[in-house]
Amino acid sequence: MFFENGEMTFRVIDVLRIEQRNVRKMNSNRHFSALSFREQSDAVIAYSQGRIQMKPGAVTFFPADVDYERVASVDQMTVVHFELLNCAAREIESFVTGQPQRLAALFAEIYAEWLRNRPDRQYRVNALFYALFTEIYGECSERLVRRSPLMSRALKYIDAHFAQPELTVARLAREVGVCEVYLRRIFRQEMGESPRRYINSMRLRHAASLITSGYYSVGEAARQAGYTDEKYFSVAFRRAMGCPPSQYSYQYKE
Repeated sequence: MFFENGEMTFRVIDVLRIEQRNVRKMNSNRHFSALSFREQSDAVIAYSQGRIQMKPGAVTFFPADVDYERVASVDQMTVVHFELLNCAAREIESFVTGQPQRLAALFAEIYAEWLRNRPDRQYRVNALFYALFTEIYGECSERLVRRSPLMSRALKYIDAHFAQPELTVARLAREVGVCEVYLRRIFRQEMGESPRRYINSMRLRHAASLITSGYYSVGEAARQAGYTDEKYFSVAFRRAMGCPPSQYSYQYKE
């Protein structure tokens, strides 16, 4: 998941303050990612994967090239537009922070620094943005601690072995010492998705990073990410990323 990734690289390209009422807007053809903090909001975000209800204190990540509709009677937020340089995502993710004043202050500082337009603005704003993600990652990490010991073992094993083609849900269940049916049930309860989908998402994100690096062909990226069938990989990649892997690097650089 996006907020649990501790190894991302960014470049801020714009910072905005938005205060709107009675808005219905379709956002499409956005070739940049966005991170927003809602001070006041009842917005509903609808996209191909589902609907997300915004609340005061919501921190939300919008991936590049993911279209969505925003409907709200009130929506007050600070938004940072940025390039995500070393990973890919296709799902909008949101959580309500437990430290709204702290994050509100960081977003406000980023916005103020952006408006000052000093010669070193890019350095200052990027540094503040990394500081913001340090807070977000720390909060999400604390929430992860509340996961069951079984789930912690399962996630740790996936992190270490997701790129191995031999990793299946059945093997994962054996490694953590439970039956496959029980693992699937607990995994869905705590993670909100199946273990197979979680593993595939990690593999696809890893493959996307390798492709955009420019050092790997599509076939090499597929094998490095744990896929033995390049055709199957291409179909899964297109379904998740919205384009074939052969075109992904070009779209990313554009």
